[in-house]
Amino acid sequence: MTPSWLARRKDKDGIYYVHWKDAEGRTQRRSTGKRNLSEARLRQAEIDARRALVQDTALSKAVERYLELSQTRVTPLYYSNLRTYLKVFSDRLEEGARVEEVSSKEIARFKEYLLLEQKRSRTTVNHYLSGLRQFFEWAVETGRAIRNPVEGVRRIPGSAPCRERIVTDEEFKAIFSNAKLLYTRLALTLMRYGGLRNGEVVNLQWKDIDEEKGLIRVVHQPPERRTKSGKTRLTLLPQPACGLLRQWQKKAADSKWVFAHCNGQRMDSLNKSLSTAIRNAGFKDITPYHLRHTFVTEMIGSGVDPVAVMQMAGHSSLRVTERYTHLHWDHIESALKRAGMR
Repeated sequence: MTPSWLARRKDKDGIYYVHWKDAEGRTQRRSTGKRNLSEARLRQAEIDARRALVQDTALSKAVERYLELSQTRVTPLYYSNLRTYLKVFSDRLEEGARVEEVSSKEIARFKEYLLLEQKRSRTTVNHYLSGLRQFFEWAVETGRAIRNPVEGVRRIPGSAPCRERIVTDEEFKAIFSNAKLLYTRLALTLMRYGGLRNGEVVNLQWKDIDEEKGLIRVVHQPPERRTKSGKTRLTLLPQPACGLLRQWQKKAADSKWVFAHCNGQRMDSLNKSLSTAIRNAGFKDITPYHLRHTFVTEMIGSGVDPVAVMQMAGHSSLRVTERYTHLHWDHIESALKRAGMR
């Protein structure tokens, strides 16, 4: 651990600050909150003691603990992604690396590695950075790190064009007709006209569906059921899904789960059957995600209050929902261009 020194800052009303050099040779500082030199020295000793503790934290142990805590707080899919992000990053470092030794330069090199060597998309690289940012924020909060090295690395601006793909009515009809199984057609309809995520669809129980009120209750109840936002919410039960639900209920196994195997156990994922229907319809630039994306974009375009859309879609904040305002007008402009009106 590098030695620290005290210095008084005139622009901060004479308060003493503790200074030291970090792993990159840059000067870091923390306020003691004291103007008296003796009191400032006591505070310096406390900060140095914390720095010594941080320096002794192994990255592998910190990652292991963070994943252990995250397993009960996030969806299984996000947990799996998070574990991948941290493993790929950790494998790039030397064995025995410490949390505090990870620098912004190391994060930047990892970003270039994903982009140039692994040929990952901009969206995927940003997901890696977000996962690392969350981990190091936790490390700082729990005293395992002094600073978050990801804060010094910029995300890649923009997102992949296919992420903003809108599924037209004609395209959805083609996908729907290529779904040979009834439960696949039901899932497609719930995502396209109800805005549910893939994981939320398989977590549905029959008691969550209120056909009389036209509502679906999307439940967050760990460890069995989780939502991405970590909250339970209400969303619309699309009218096209009602008939399909009644048909499926007659054929489905006797189970509390809407999407269940013959033995009554919940289906793990519908992604394979959904993707097969899309692929058989001849679309290479559409994913199951785009069905939900189209629902949210159309809700915004229809003039529905963004706060209501945020709640129905299960977005973490209004900022996420407001992105769709821009996307909606882009979609309109594209349609006008195709029609020769722009």
